[in-house]
Amino acid sequence: MLKHQPQNYISLAGLLFLGALFVFLFQSNKILTFAFVVTMAIIYTTWSIYHHYKKGDLHKTIVIEYVFFALLVVLVFATTLFF
Repeated sequence: MLKHQPQNYISLAGLLFLGALFVFLFQSNKILTFAFVVTMAIIYTTWSIYHHYKKGDLHKTIVIEYVFFALLVVLVFATTLFF
C-alpha cells in the first residue's frame, strides 16, 4: 500500500505528528490539548475513510471501525486530561 501512493501516507503522518507536537507544546492548557486531540481524530478518520473510498473497498464496517477507534482515543485522552 505504501508503495503506491506514499505522499498520502506521508501527509497523514505529518499532520498527526504536527498535532502531537501541538499537544505536547500546549499540554498545560487542557481545553486546547483536548481540541487538538479531537481535531487529530477527525483528520485521521476522514483521511482513512477517503483512502478506502479511493481504493474502492469502503464498507460500512470500515467506517464504523474508524469512528469507534477515534472515539476511543478521544475518550482515553479526555479521561486522562479531565479526571
